[in-house]
Amino acid sequence: MGSVVTVVPAKTSPKPDPHENSSVVFVSPIFRASTTKQQIRELFAGLKVLRLRTYRNNYAYVYLDSPVAAQKVVKEKNGVEFRGKQLRVALSTRSLAKERARAERAKLLMDAHSFNKKQAHKK
Repeated sequence: MGSVVTVVPAKTSPKPDPHENSSVVFVSPIFRASTTKQQIRELFAGLKVLRLRTYRNNYAYVYLDSPVAAQKVVKEKNGVEFRGKQLRVALSTRSLAKERARAERAKLLMDAHSFNKKQAHKK
């Protein structure tokens, strides 16, 4: 006959919440075609906005100066009406450091592409 196998669940520690220390909030819907960045900044008046990124798919990321400010914004602005729509405001896993690294990688790729085009034209 076969052997008896005993299965014991692995011990796991709780995973840290990636949103816990975030100073970036996701905001939707933000209609880029009819909303200016100034209007969005006014929505966050009284807070230090380090960066504001809007996207065509009607959302934005607002980079604030601290996780405390971000948590305050989520509590105060989630569900608030903005330009006739109810906002969804949530903590994001994005960070200003990641955003800068992404921009630097994009710049390096563009520089390499430009260099390659110049080399191709020399031939």
